[in-house]
Amino acid sequence: MCAMQKTPVDPLTGPIPDQVPLDNAPLVTVLCQVRFPTALYIRDAIPKFQASVRHDYPELRQEQVVEVAVTPSGPPQMTPSSIWRFLDKTRSWTVSVTSDFVTLETKKYTSREDFLHRLRTVMQAASSQLEVSNYNRIGLRYIDQIKGRELSELKELINPALAGLVNENIGDRVEQSLTQTVFNLPKPPKSKMVVHYGMLAKNTTHDPGALRPIAEKSWILDIDLYREFTAEERLGEFDPQHIAEMTRAMSERIYAFFRWATTDKFIQRYKG
Repeated sequence: MCAMQKTPVDPLTGPIPDQVPLDNAPLVTVLCQVRFPTALYIRDAIPKFQASVRHDYPELRQEQVVEVAVTPSGPPQMTPSSIWRFLDKTRSWTVSVTSDFVTLETKKYTSREDFLHRLRTVMQAASSQLEVSNYNRIGLRYIDQIKGRELSELKELINPALAGLVNENIGDRVEQSLTQTVFNLPKPPKSKMVVHYGMLAKNTTHDPGALRPIAEKSWILDIDLYREFTAEERLGEFDPQHIAEMTRAMSERIYAFFRWATTDKFIQRYKG
Protein backbone atom coordinates (compact mmCIF):
# COMPACT_ATOMS: atom_id res chain seq x y z
CA MET A 1 0.00 0.00 0.00
CA CYS A 2 1.52 3.31 -1.08
CA ALA A 3 1.69 6.26 1.28
CA MET A 4 0.01 9.44 0.08
CA GLN A 5 2.46 12.13 -1.01
CA LYS A 6 2.14 15.45 0.80
CA THR A 7 0.82 18.19 -1.47
CA PRO A 8 3.36 21.03 -1.77
CA VAL A 9 2.14 24.34 -0.35
CA ASP A 10 2.25 27.36 -2.67
CA PRO A 11 3.70 30.15 -0.47
CA LEU A 12 2.47 32.83 -2.90
CA THR A 13 -1.22 31.91 -2.97
CA GLY A 14 -1.71 29.19 -0.33
CA PRO A 15 -3.06 29.44 3.22
CA ILE A 16 -1.22 31.56 5.78
CA PRO A 17 0.45 29.36 8.44
CA ASP A 18 -0.09 30.03 12.12
CA GLN A 19 2.57 32.26 13.63
CA VAL A 20 5.25 30.63 15.76
CA PRO A 21 6.99 33.14 18.08
CA LEU A 22 10.77 33.04 17.64
CA ASP A 23 12.47 34.59 20.65
CA ASN A 24 15.88 34.45 18.99
CA ALA A 25 14.85 35.09 15.39
CA PRO A 26 17.66 36.23 13.06
CA LEU A 27 15.39 39.07 11.90
CA VAL A 28 17.56 42.19 11.64
CA THR A 29 15.34 44.72 9.85
CA VAL A 30 11.64 45.27 9.18
CA LEU A 31 10.39 48.34 7.37
CA CYS A 32 7.26 49.65 5.71
CA GLN A 33 7.39 52.57 3.29
CA VAL A 34 4.46 54.46 1.81
CA ARG A 35 5.30 56.77 -1.10
CA PHE A 36 3.12 59.61 -2.36
CA PRO A 37 3.26 62.31 -5.04
CA THR A 38 5.91 64.90 -4.18
CA ALA A 39 4.62 67.50 -1.73
CA LEU A 40 7.00 70.46 -1.47
CA TYR A 41 5.15 71.90 1.54
CA ILE A 42 6.24 68.95 3.72
CA ARG A 43 9.19 70.97 5.09
CA ASP A 44 6.82 73.52 6.61
CA ALA A 45 4.62 70.78 8.08
CA ILE A 46 7.44 68.93 9.88
CA PRO A 47 7.01 70.84 13.19
CA LYS A 48 3.35 69.76 13.41
CA PHE A 49 4.29 66.16 12.56
CA GLN A 50 7.04 66.18 15.18
CA ALA A 51 4.63 67.42 17.83
CA SER A 52 2.26 64.57 16.94
CA VAL A 53 4.85 61.75 17.21
CA ARG A 54 7.26 63.23 19.76
CA HIS A 55 5.97 61.18 22.69
CA ASP A 56 7.02 57.93 20.98
CA TYR A 57 9.87 59.29 18.85
CA PRO A 58 11.51 62.13 20.79
CA GLU A 59 14.81 62.39 18.89
CA LEU A 60 14.98 64.22 15.55
CA ARG A 61 17.79 64.03 13.03
CA GLN A 62 17.76 65.94 9.76
CA GLU A 63 19.89 64.68 6.90
CA GLN A 64 20.68 66.33 3.58
CA VAL A 65 20.79 64.11 0.50
CA VAL A 66 21.15 64.68 -3.23
CA GLU A 67 18.73 63.03 -5.63
CA VAL A 68 20.13 62.28 -9.08
CA ALA A 69 17.77 62.10 -12.07
CA VAL A 70 19.16 60.70 -15.32
CA THR A 71 17.53 62.13 -18.45
CA PRO A 72 17.78 60.86 -22.07
CA SER A 73 19.40 64.11 -23.14
CA GLY A 74 21.71 66.34 -21.18
CA PRO A 75 23.67 65.80 -17.96
CA PRO A 76 22.13 64.18 -14.84
CA GLN A 77 20.04 66.57 -12.76
CA MET A 78 20.95 66.76 -9.07
CA THR A 79 18.41 68.05 -6.58
CA PRO A 80 19.15 68.53 -2.86
CA SER A 81 16.50 67.26 -0.45
CA SER A 82 16.03 66.53 3.24
CA ILE A 83 15.17 63.45 5.27
CA TRP A 84 13.75 63.94 8.75
CA ARG A 85 14.30 60.92 11.00
CA PHE A 86 12.42 60.53 14.27
CA LEU A 87 13.88 57.95 16.69
CA ASP A 88 12.44 56.35 19.80
CA LYS A 89 14.30 56.40 23.14
CA THR A 90 16.09 53.12 22.40
CA ARG A 91 16.96 54.23 18.84
CA SER A 92 15.71 50.90 17.57
CA TRP A 93 12.59 52.36 15.90
CA THR A 94 12.82 55.08 13.25
CA VAL A 95 10.22 57.10 11.37
CA SER A 96 11.63 58.76 8.23
CA VAL A 97 9.85 61.52 6.33
CA THR A 98 10.69 63.22 3.04
CA SER A 99 8.69 65.20 0.50
CA ASP A 100 7.50 61.94 -1.08
CA PHE A 101 7.50 59.11 1.48
CA VAL A 102 6.99 58.05 5.08
CA THR A 103 8.84 55.00 6.44
CA LEU A 104 8.62 53.04 9.68
CA GLU A 105 11.67 50.88 10.35
CA THR A 106 12.82 48.78 13.29
CA LYS A 107 15.77 46.66 14.33
CA LYS A 108 13.82 45.26 17.32
CA TYR A 109 10.74 43.62 15.81
CA THR A 110 8.67 41.76 18.38
CA SER A 111 5.36 40.96 16.70
CA ARG A 112 3.14 41.72 13.74
CA GLU A 113 0.50 43.34 15.96
CA ASP A 114 3.00 45.68 17.60
CA PHE A 115 4.39 46.75 14.23
CA LEU A 116 0.93 47.36 12.75
CA HIS A 117 -0.13 49.39 15.80
CA ARG A 118 2.92 51.63 15.47
CA LEU A 119 2.45 51.91 11.71
CA ARG A 120 -1.19 52.96 12.07
CA THR A 121 -0.20 55.68 14.56
CA VAL A 122 2.52 57.05 12.25
CA MET A 123 0.22 57.04 9.22
CA GLN A 124 -2.47 58.86 11.21
CA ALA A 125 0.08 61.58 11.95
CA ALA A 126 1.06 61.72 8.27
CA SER A 127 -2.56 62.01 7.23
CA SER A 128 -3.55 64.70 9.72
CA GLN A 129 -0.34 66.72 10.10
CA LEU A 130 1.32 66.31 6.69
CA GLU A 131 -2.06 66.32 4.96
CA VAL A 132 -1.12 63.43 2.68
CA SER A 133 -4.24 62.31 0.80
CA ASN A 134 -3.02 59.72 -1.74
CA TYR A 135 -0.21 57.23 -2.19
CA ASN A 136 1.40 55.64 -5.26
CA ARG A 137 3.43 52.85 -3.67
CA ILE A 138 3.41 50.78 -0.50
CA GLY A 139 6.09 48.26 0.39
CA LEU A 140 6.91 45.96 3.30
CA ARG A 141 10.30 44.32 3.82
CA TYR A 142 11.70 41.69 6.20
CA ILE A 143 15.42 40.87 6.30
CA ASP A 144 16.78 37.78 8.11
CA GLN A 145 20.51 37.19 8.53
CA ILE A 146 21.97 33.87 9.64
CA LYS A 147 25.50 33.95 11.04
CA GLY A 148 27.79 32.33 13.60
CA ARG A 149 27.25 28.72 14.62
CA GLU A 150 23.96 28.46 12.78
CA LEU A 151 25.71 29.25 9.48
CA SER A 152 27.45 25.85 9.64
CA GLU A 153 23.99 24.23 9.90
CA LEU A 154 22.54 26.12 6.95
CA LYS A 155 21.77 22.97 4.93
CA GLU A 156 19.39 21.84 7.67
CA LEU A 157 17.79 25.26 8.27
CA ILE A 158 16.92 26.41 4.74
CA ASN A 159 14.71 24.95 2.03
CA PRO A 160 17.03 23.16 -0.46
CA ALA A 161 15.42 25.20 -3.25
CA LEU A 162 17.12 28.30 -1.80
CA ALA A 163 20.31 26.77 -0.44
CA GLY A 164 21.86 26.39 -3.92
CA LEU A 165 25.60 25.79 -3.89
CA VAL A 166 25.59 25.54 -0.11
CA ASN A 167 24.17 22.04 -0.55
CA GLU A 168 26.98 20.97 -2.88
CA ASN A 169 30.35 19.51 -1.92
CA ILE A 170 31.96 22.88 -2.67
CA GLY A 171 29.53 24.73 -0.41
CA ASP A 172 32.08 25.33 2.35
CA ARG A 173 34.21 27.32 -0.08
CA VAL A 174 31.49 29.72 -1.20
CA GLU A 175 32.49 33.23 -0.14
CA GLN A 176 29.59 35.09 -1.72
CA SER A 177 26.61 33.98 -3.81
CA LEU A 178 23.48 36.12 -3.99
CA THR A 179 20.30 35.51 -5.99
CA GLN A 180 17.41 37.84 -6.79
CA THR A 181 13.99 36.46 -7.73
CA VAL A 182 10.91 38.52 -8.60
CA PHE A 183 7.39 37.05 -8.25
CA ASN A 184 4.07 38.42 -9.52
CA LEU A 185 1.38 38.08 -6.85
CA PRO A 186 -2.39 38.08 -7.36
CA LYS A 187 -3.01 39.62 -3.93
CA PRO A 188 -2.73 42.45 -3.20
CA PRO A 189 -3.66 43.15 -6.86
CA LYS A 190 -0.70 43.84 -9.15
CA SER A 191 1.82 43.41 -6.37
CA LYS A 192 5.33 41.97 -6.62
CA MET A 193 7.61 40.13 -4.22
CA VAL A 194 11.35 40.63 -4.64
CA VAL A 195 13.46 38.07 -2.77
CA HIS A 196 17.23 38.30 -2.30
CA TYR A 197 18.85 35.25 -0.75
CA GLY A 198 22.32 33.80 -0.46
CA MET A 199 25.75 34.11 1.10
CA LEU A 200 27.36 37.45 1.88
CA ALA A 201 31.11 37.78 2.40
CA LYS A 202 32.26 39.53 5.57
CA ASN A 203 32.19 43.33 5.56
CA THR A 204 29.79 43.41 2.59
CA THR A 205 26.10 44.13 2.07
CA HIS A 206 23.68 43.97 -0.85
CA ASP A 207 21.89 47.14 0.30
CA PRO A 208 23.77 49.71 2.43
CA GLY A 209 20.55 51.55 3.24
CA ALA A 210 18.86 48.52 4.82
CA LEU A 211 21.57 46.14 6.03
CA ARG A 212 24.86 47.17 7.59
CA PRO A 213 27.98 45.08 6.82
CA ILE A 214 29.21 42.79 9.58
CA ALA A 215 32.69 41.38 10.19
CA GLU A 216 31.75 37.79 9.37
CA LYS A 217 30.21 35.75 6.61
CA SER A 218 26.42 35.42 6.69
CA TRP A 219 23.41 34.12 4.77
CA ILE A 220 20.48 36.46 4.14
CA LEU A 221 16.82 36.13 3.25
CA ASP A 222 15.47 39.54 2.19
CA ILE A 223 11.76 39.55 1.29
CA ASP A 224 10.32 42.76 -0.15
CA LEU A 225 6.62 42.85 -1.11
CA TYR A 226 5.21 45.99 -2.73
CA ARG A 227 2.24 47.39 -4.65
CA GLU A 228 2.96 50.23 -7.08
CA PHE A 229 0.40 52.24 -9.01
CA THR A 230 1.11 52.96 -12.68
CA ALA A 231 0.58 56.35 -14.31
CA GLU A 232 -2.71 55.09 -15.79
CA GLU A 233 -4.16 53.94 -12.46
CA ARG A 234 -6.03 55.92 -9.87
CA LEU A 235 -3.87 56.54 -6.79
CA GLY A 236 -4.58 54.77 -3.52
CA GLU A 237 -6.37 56.71 -0.80
CA PHE A 238 -4.07 57.56 2.10
CA ASP A 239 -6.30 56.11 4.79
CA PRO A 240 -4.33 54.90 7.86
CA GLN A 241 -6.69 52.01 8.55
CA HIS A 242 -6.61 50.86 4.92
CA ILE A 243 -2.81 51.08 4.88
CA ALA A 244 -2.59 49.02 8.08
CA GLU A 245 -4.93 46.37 6.65
CA MET A 246 -2.95 46.15 3.43
CA THR A 247 0.28 45.91 5.41
CA ARG A 248 -1.22 43.08 7.47
CA ALA A 249 -2.04 41.14 4.29
CA MET A 250 1.49 41.76 3.00
CA SER A 251 3.02 40.64 6.30
CA GLU A 252 0.99 37.43 6.25
CA ARG A 253 2.08 36.64 2.69
CA ILE A 254 5.72 37.36 3.53
CA TYR A 255 5.40 35.05 6.53
CA ALA A 256 4.00 32.29 4.33
CA PHE A 257 7.05 32.57 2.07
CA PHE A 258 9.36 32.70 5.09
CA ARG A 259 7.89 29.48 6.47
CA TRP A 260 8.25 27.83 3.04
CA ALA A 261 11.87 29.01 2.83
CA THR A 262 12.83 27.62 6.25
CA THR A 263 12.68 24.16 7.80
CA ASP A 264 11.19 22.79 11.01
CA LYS A 265 14.71 22.73 12.42
CA PHE A 266 15.01 26.46 11.75
CA ILE A 267 11.87 27.07 13.81
CA GLN A 268 13.12 24.90 16.66
CA ARG A 269 16.60 26.47 16.57
CA TYR A 270 15.35 30.05 16.91
CA LYS A 271 12.43 29.43 19.26
CA GLY A 272 14.60 30.20 22.27
